Amino acid sequence: MTSPATAQAPVRSPGRNRLALLLIAALALAGVALLLGTQSRTELDRGWQALTQLPAWLVLAVFALSLGNYLLRYLRWDAYLRSTGHVVPTGRHFLIYLSGFSLTLTPGKVGEALRSAYLARLDVPTSTSLSVFVLERLMDMVAMLALALPVLGLWKMGALSLAAIAVIGLGVIALLRQPALPLRAIGALRAQAERSGWHRALGLARLAQRLIEQTGALAGHRPLPMLALSFVAWGLEGVGLWLLAHWFAPEVAPLTVVGIYAASVIVGVVTFLPGGLGGTEVAMASLLVLAGVAPAPAAVCTLVCRAATLWFAIVLGVGAIPLLSLLGLRRPPVQPKD
Repeated sequence: MTSPATAQAPVRSPGRNRLALLLIAALALAGVALLLGTQSRTELDRGWQALTQLPAWLVLAVFALSLGNYLLRYLRWDAYLRSTGHVVPTGRHFLIYLSGFSLTLTPGKVGEALRSAYLARLDVPTSTSLSVFVLERLMDMVAMLALALPVLGLWKMGALSLAAIAVIGLGVIALLRQPALPLRAIGALRAQAERSGWHRALGLARLAQRLIEQTGALAGHRPLPMLALSFVAWGLEGVGLWLLAHWFAPEVAPLTVVGIYAASVIVGVVTFLPGGLGGTEVAMASLLVLAGVAPAPAAVCTLVCRAATLWFAIVLGVGAIPLLSLLGLRRPPVQPKD
């Protein structure tokens, strides 16, 4: 259990917080500018008109599908954690899961460390929750690659990128199922760290060893149902984008638009920008145009979709933190310990 001394979050200056918010806002505006900068004034006017004419039920349906994504992913997370012998009360656990979304825009997925820090206060080792996180990301990658397959004909250059990611992902999963090689490599690094007195490197090597061992063990826990759950969860958000695109271009195929959503998210991941800002928006709008959606409606579909997937998650994550405080779990530091 984390001690009161370590449970206090480090004090951060208001100036740094404001600077971070300004950088995030600048990235978001840059993405919008890239998305709309090539459009004529007429197209922009058409886009604004299309945005104002979207029915409320359609926008609510897109947000509801995103909420369904979060619920299914939480069920997968909870099932993995239960398989390790750790059971957290459902309501509190769901809020902890949502809290991880509050820092989605920070580099390095610091939000996930925040989730692990909350769980550490409930006697869940950090290495265990991080192992679940690693396996979840791998499941997500496989599901998104499968969902992205229908767009390969639209985006020939993207086919090479998706193929490379698929090879890397399958290779990582194979290593987790047969972890002897990476464990030997980490063992050699750990021995070197012990001989050299590199205490920090030694601690990282120990954590990496536990992560590989636990993630490999988790990978054998009902892999097909978990992969199917990942596929459905991300497919829901893809259906949300299809609903928007269908409103403007009824002829677009559902599988194609779902694939466009998945491929765009993958592009955002490989750009290494917080939340995929800029890269995801440009890829999504461009692929929608290639699929037959007019440029202005494609921009509208992209902006509404991103509001319902990225920004909605952040709002939910931020809102979960004060609710956890009411339940007696104040926000911990984002550097959890075992």
